[in-house]
Amino acid sequence: MEDTLIFIDEGFLSKLSKHLGGGHYVKFDVMKLSKNLAKKQGLFMRHVYYATAPPFQSGKPTVEEKKRKEGYDKFKSKLSNLKDLTFLEGRCQRIKNGDGSYTYRQKGVDTILIMALSFF
Repeated sequence: MEDTLIFIDEGFLSKLSKHLGGGHYVKFDVMKLSKNLAKKQGLFMRHVYYATAPPFQSGKPTVEEKKRKEGYDKFKSKLSNLKDLTFLEGRCQRIKNGDGSYTYRQKGVDTILIMALSFF
C-alpha cells in the first residue's frame, strides 16, 4: 500500500456532517475517518493535517463565547496529543449584518491548508 497524507478542512467537513445528519451533526472520530478514507482508496494513512479556526472571542467574552472556547480548547488538546495529526489554525471573523445580527466566518483556513500542501 502507498502512503498518503490526509488534509481536512473542518469547516467543510462540519457542513457535510450536518447535511448527512439531516440537520444534526454526525459524530465521528477524525482518525478513524481518515484511515477509512485512505483504506477505501487502497492507501495507508501516514499523517492527518486538520485545519480549523477557534471560535470568535470578543474583547470582553460573553458566557457563550467562553463556553465555546473551553469546548474548543478541550477538543484541540485531545487532537494535538495524537502523533499522526497536525492541528492547523486560522481565525474566526465576526461580521455585523444590517439587522444587527452577526455572521461568523473562518478566515485563513484555506490558506494554511495550501501552505501545508506546498511542503509536499
